[in-house]
Amino acid sequence: MSKRRKVLIGIVVALLVALALFFFGYKYGQKQCKPCPQPVIQKEEVKKPEQKIAKKQVVKRQVVRRAPVPVSAPVRQAVVPNYAAPKLILRINVVEWSEDFRGKSLLSRDIGPVVKQGLANGTVVRTKSQCGFIVNGASVVVNDGNAIVDQGPIGPETVLTVQPSAGPKFASPPDALPLTTNPGELDALVKRGSSEIWLCFILAPPA
Repeated sequence: MSKRRKVLIGIVVALLVALALFFFGYKYGQKQCKPCPQPVIQKEEVKKPEQKIAKKQVVKRQVVRRAPVPVSAPVRQAVVPNYAAPKLILRINVVEWSEDFRGKSLLSRDIGPVVKQGLANGTVVRTKSQCGFIVNGASVVVNDGNAIVDQGPIGPETVLTVQPSAGPKFASPPDALPLTTNPGELDALVKRGSSEIWLCFILAPPA
């Protein structure tokens, strides 16, 4: 056998031995490396702690209804009375002659209270005759012995002139003279709270 052939045979033998060893080792490794049953780890379900959601506490607020606070009205400044605005009613009274007047002053300012008292007592009566007067230039007819004349606003300068113009004769004022107030006289009456002024005319007694 030639040397070359021997070398080839040695190589083939070596390859076979190596192949056998590889195969044997593979089988043995498979037997040794069979996967051992691994314990099954059961995952315990971790229960998360229940989060207690605090319920919103509904706080009932007791609504106290307070009475509305009265709003104070704005303070008004004191108004100085305007005495030109008030009115003074003129009441003309024409009465028959009465014994109540005998011996008395027949001036209207003096006889006025006597006329009022006589009318209240029934000893003085109003005339039934129609009489005519001029009041501050305006004509006024008096029926049944009584007439009311509104002279409008009274001021410090307001005066009143009343004069008989037609009808029977008068004892007061005598000779049909006019009755005239002084400037400021009517204004003073208004300031004292008077709402009317009486002017009394007395018919002359029968002849």
